[in-house]
Amino acid sequence: MPLTIKNYITKEGEDSIRNFKYKGGSAAWSYDWIWSPFANYLLRFVPIKWAPNAITLAGFLLVILGTFIIYDSGTLGTPVSSIRMVLFGICIFTYQTLDNIDGKQARRTKTSTPLGMLFDHGCDSMSCFLLGLSLSRIIMISNEKLLLYGLLLGVQVIFYMSVWAQYHSGGIMYLGKLMVT
Repeated sequence: MPLTIKNYITKEGEDSIRNFKYKGGSAAWSYDWIWSPFANYLLRFVPIKWAPNAITLAGFLLVILGTFIIYDSGTLGTPVSSIRMVLFGICIFTYQTLDNIDGKQARRTKTSTPLGMLFDHGCDSMSCFLLGLSLSRIIMISNEKLLLYGLLLGVQVIFYMSVWAQYHSGGIMYLGKLMVT
């Protein structure tokens, strides 16, 4: 029997995917007062022809670049130079800004799709891992087991649970008053 999507997703699941509508919103002060207005301002300079997924990908590539900047010198448990941390900070700030802009661009161009949201969440999930890895290098964690389990439990499980909560709450992701984005 050939493997097809029909083997994994029920008819109801297919209908849910086809009819999915993202319900954006936030109760976070930082998003409402800083990140969203900043992204709205910058969105005016983004050409209408730029694909939202290209913006997402550019942000994710910056996270990869930032991780290489942090891990390019030294080993676990050794200090990272100040200039590398500044460059890393610029990469992550730009990633976070692009991550806010991509969804706004999708809604502006009316190209918002469940697949685009999946791509965005997939890049965000991998970014969480890479950011956790970079942070462990910056704070000089030298124990590989602590690093591994800390990343798996502290970052990936929390990200998964927030997406799972979004699924079960009808599409609204609520991460509290102080969430970053």
